[in-house]
Amino acid sequence: MFNKCLSIGLLGKDQNYSKFDPSISLLRSMWKLLEKHMTQRVIYFLKKTRELSPKQLGFKEGVSIDNALESLLTTIGSHKRNKMHVAVVSIDIKGAFDNLKYSSIVKTLSNSQCPPKLQPLFTNLLKDRNVIIPNDEGVAQQPQNRGCKQGSCSGT
Repeated sequence: MFNKCLSIGLLGKDQNYSKFDPSISLLRSMWKLLEKHMTQRVIYFLKKTRELSPKQLGFKEGVSIDNALESLLTTIGSHKRNKMHVAVVSIDIKGAFDNLKYSSIVKTLSNSQCPPKLQPLFTNLLKDRNVIIPNDEGVAQQPQNRGCKQGSCSGT
């Protein structure tokens, strides 16, 4: 099924959910597996083309904040032993994933050498998305063109 989605570049819609959320296309557990598969293919591509820095610790499987802290402390310790000055600047970009525009993701993928079969899947995934909030008067619906769902492995 995943290979079929990949070959046609589309995600099949589950009619039970499509009226509420057009971005949901497979059973939720199957969707997570497909999303993981897509993410792994993009990461493999980035590693293969050397576009993913070995120093990058975020968005990498099997790497956590502990790895980042260990790397930082090792570098600081090494510099101190060599009697070198050390300055650490830490930047936290608030809302980085909440404000990432879908059009930027699609444009970056289309301008890259990303495997052509992955581009339509991500484009399809990111189009016609809505935020739906139940309230006392029914349901409020707003188009969504940025941000990612909590728990998403790809950030989409």
